[in-house]
Amino acid sequence: MNKLLLLFAGVSTAGLVLVGTFVTAAAMRGADLSTLPVVGTLFPEPTEASIDTDVEEPMAAIEDEVRDDRRTPVQVIESAASPLQAFLLPTPWNASDLEQLEQALQNRMAELDLRENQLEERERQLAESQRHLADLQAELENVRTGLIEERDETDAVREQTEREKEAEAARRVADLRRMSNIFSEGDAEESSRMLLDTYTPEQVGIVLSGLTAERVRELLQGIQTVDSSALVEVEASYRKHSAQ
Repeated sequence: MNKLLLLFAGVSTAGLVLVGTFVTAAAMRGADLSTLPVVGTLFPEPTEASIDTDVEEPMAAIEDEVRDDRRTPVQVIESAASPLQAFLLPTPWNASDLEQLEQALQNRMAELDLRENQLEERERQLAESQRHLADLQAELENVRTGLIEERDETDAVREQTEREKEAEAARRVADLRRMSNIFSEGDAEESSRMLLDTYTPEQVGIVLSGLTAERVRELLQGIQTVDSSALVEVEASYRKHSAQ
């Protein structure tokens, strides 16, 4: 009994699978399922689409109205948007105010552009001035260096000149002191007159610095006798060079 039930269930299942496959293939091919044998009664016949004349007439009227409409697109948009005005907040500016605002913004932008150009020009001039100052500073530094070098050279020349003058003075003093041997003997008054006729009072003092103290006293007395006005200068020169 159980075997018969199992056999019947298997056959039924296979039949259902076969019928389902057949119906699926027919539907994929676009066949009318109501015309299929055996299972066609399970599917309703397709209904033909009917034209609703009540819909076509209003559509035709709308098309005629659109075709006869002579308004511009802007007017159409404003007319279509008029129902929405109730939901929009009122603007505080009209078209003229907006144009003035736009012009003010343009003027402000132009002013800012002008100020930016002026700032750039000032920056360029400042950079040029800085370069000029740097060049002047470099030139002044070169002049200062040249002046320092010239001063050093002048100091060196002056020192050399002073050394030469001192050397020349020392040579003159030495030469005059060598002449003192000529006046180491003889009449004091006559020797004094010869000294004053040959040398200046300062030179006479140098000549006296090469003599002994006793001979110097004799010649000073002779100088006082011959020319007392020269005695002071002769004595000063004598003291100066005797200390050297």
